[in-house]
Amino acid sequence: MIPNDPLFDDDDDPPPDRRLTTSEQKLQRWVDLLAALLIRQRYAPFDELAKDVPGYDVANAQRDSVMRTFERDKDELRRFGVPIETVKDGEGETLGYRLDRKAFYLPYLMVSGHEREAHGPRRIDHDGYRALQTLAFQTISRLPIRGETVAEVLQEVSMAIGTGIGQFGSLDTGIAPGMIGGQVVDIESEGTEPTVELVEAIHRAKTGALITTSIVSGGLYAVGAAGRHAGAGDVIDRLRTFGKNAGLAFQIVDDVLDMTQSSEKLGKTAGKDTASVKATWPAVFGIEQSRRDAAQLIADAFAALEPFGESAVPLKSLAQYLMDRTH
Repeated sequence: MIPNDPLFDDDDDPPPDRRLTTSEQKLQRWVDLLAALLIRQRYAPFDELAKDVPGYDVANAQRDSVMRTFERDKDELRRFGVPIETVKDGEGETLGYRLDRKAFYLPYLMVSGHEREAHGPRRIDHDGYRALQTLAFQTISRLPIRGETVAEVLQEVSMAIGTGIGQFGSLDTGIAPGMIGGQVVDIESEGTEPTVELVEAIHRAKTGALITTSIVSGGLYAVGAAGRHAGAGDVIDRLRTFGKNAGLAFQIVDDVLDMTQSSEKLGKTAGKDTASVKATWPAVFGIEQSRRDAAQLIADAFAALEPFGESAVPLKSLAQYLMDRTH
């Protein structure tokens, strides 16, 4: 630990103990349920999902009552537009539940009609997703920190899901890279010959932007909670450098896995990027160079965190996992 490290402060007082309100309990269940569905490649029965959702404590409550709570949560999330599917066998018996990942991410494109043409005839209710996005901003606005820090986090997140594409070759667009901007460029470029500038702009604007803002927002919260000091700007700059490098490495590894792993291993259709002539890192640099580039980006990400010492170990472990994963 380094002196006055805002990311690791033993003197921080814990939040006051109090019982969550009914609305807060529901929101916590929703977040936990979505996380439990997202980490699973296939459907899972309720009892398996319940292990990852403390709000569904089957061990200390009647199972029927907990199941009714789950059904209400599932139905409300569906009304918001979250594509939770019920998987049944040939006789109509429920086997479990899963998240339709393709439908879950597509609404963030917000290019109505184009994504349905590209990915199938299914109509998607975008209003539910926009409602969940709004709920996310409401949650951030209620963070128990100073208003100045809340505003910084809100700006950070809004830019990361926005329409910018950042740097495109030698052209600086002046708008930070965002998820929507990257997705639109990605779709519009399908079927065209990928270039270095195109691939990097797309990758940094898509998942890269979301990973970066997740890291930076946590840093802003920690700095705000610990109180501003002379080194705060350097802390955030280093976290941003880490996030950008780790985010780009994640997308490069994702591209490589799409070309080297089976559909069964990935839990999704392998080779689809090549089939649709998408702008991927291996399409420009080849698989082996892509692996070397990802490894160098992770090394650069680690270097940015060097002054933080042991307090940076969790972030380094996360980055290494992104590099070493096989699906």
